[in-house]
Amino acid sequence: MNPRPTAALLAFALLLLLADAQAQAQEGAAPTPDVAPQDPCAGRTPESIDLKQPREDLDACELSRIEGPCRDQPFTPLNRDTPLPDMSECQLWRLGFKWEGFEPHAPSLIAGLIAAGPGLVFNGLGHHYQGNRWVGWRLLGAEAVGIGLIGLGFLGLNVTDTSNIFDELGLLSVHLGGFSIATAYTLDVIGSSKGSEDTLPVPQGATQGVRPNLRWQGLIAPEFGCTALQPCHFLAADLQADLGFFVLGAHTTQHVTRQYVEYGADVGLKLLQGRESYDFFGWFFTLENASFDRTTLNVLPTQSEQTAILRFETQAVLSLNMGQVLEPLDNVITQLALGFGFAGESGYRPAVPGADTQAYFLADYALRFSPIPTLQLMPFYRFSESELVAPINRWLGAFGAEATWTPWRALTLQAELYVGDGGRLTLGVGWDL
Repeated sequence: MNPRPTAALLAFALLLLLADAQAQAQEGAAPTPDVAPQDPCAGRTPESIDLKQPREDLDACELSRIEGPCRDQPFTPLNRDTPLPDMSECQLWRLGFKWEGFEPHAPSLIAGLIAAGPGLVFNGLGHHYQGNRWVGWRLLGAEAVGIGLIGLGFLGLNVTDTSNIFDELGLLSVHLGGFSIATAYTLDVIGSSKGSEDTLPVPQGATQGVRPNLRWQGLIAPEFGCTALQPCHFLAADLQADLGFFVLGAHTTQHVTRQYVEYGADVGLKLLQGRESYDFFGWFFTLENASFDRTTLNVLPTQSEQTAILRFETQAVLSLNMGQVLEPLDNVITQLALGFGFAGESGYRPAVPGADTQAYFLADYALRFSPIPTLQLMPFYRFSESELVAPINRWLGAFGAEATWTPWRALTLQAELYVGDGGRLTLGVGWDL
């Protein structure tokens, strides 16, 4: 037997076995990316990575450490053939899916104080202190827009026009500017104080349902003879039903001795709705009648033979969860309402009777948030000549704050303070049906 052909056959058979084994191994292995990714921080020392400099000065290594879901995570190879649903947020981020402005920050009392103090002049300082400059610059931009609108509004208020159209448009511009500044300031204080690590609870009353309320009101309104030493006492009741597309309501307010009686009905249409019941744009209508007895009318600056006023008001309402715009402010709900009213048989302002029919401007702005699940806070601003508490002056309305506490299931306890040219304290109780 010749050993050479035998050795050659054995070597050839061994090569076939090795080639087959290599082919099977390649079939079972995971696909490799076209381009092997490199760690952008390779060769860098921790001391050379400066994350406190302005965002525009950060290099690729520093951006990979400070931004989004990859923050503080070790570098791992990226397989581009992995299906998107199976990728982590960090992998999606590196592929180009950006969560702009996503920079987690812990709650900070100092940041909140900076936002509340010097941030009153320069909105966004609290977020700048935290390092969340993306949010800070946008809040400052909202303040700049607000200042421009206020300046434009004052120009309209100083235009001489017998129809008062420029006055009403000027008021509209002033209030839009004020809303922009107030929103930026309040969001800076809330957002920088609470940080972005935790989400606020959903505010009470921000869901659909039916709620009857019963309230007592103590009124200080000098023009009606209600003074701080002798305030006027009222009882008020209302029923609100949020049915999704429709919002229905009825309300009444009466002086305890019936010197003043007001009753009305409300209808709202949510024309555009978001994912939650408190994200919507709608149009709301109110029809109400207010009547006085002659004793009350005798103390007014001007006298009138009329004793009752019929008012019709219509407002466009935008309600929005600010988390849709700035993620750290999730469940901070802003509500803006702008509109006009028409008062028949009204006097020098739509809250008192007279012989005129006049149109008037309406504005309402509120922020709702819950620091704890059982407590809702709502600072608000209102400009309305039809309120018993008059606006502070020609172009500035009244300010207020409401607290709603839910101590047990559907039971709510309410307290409200409203201050303009006079004031009103309200205490009430409600029940969610």
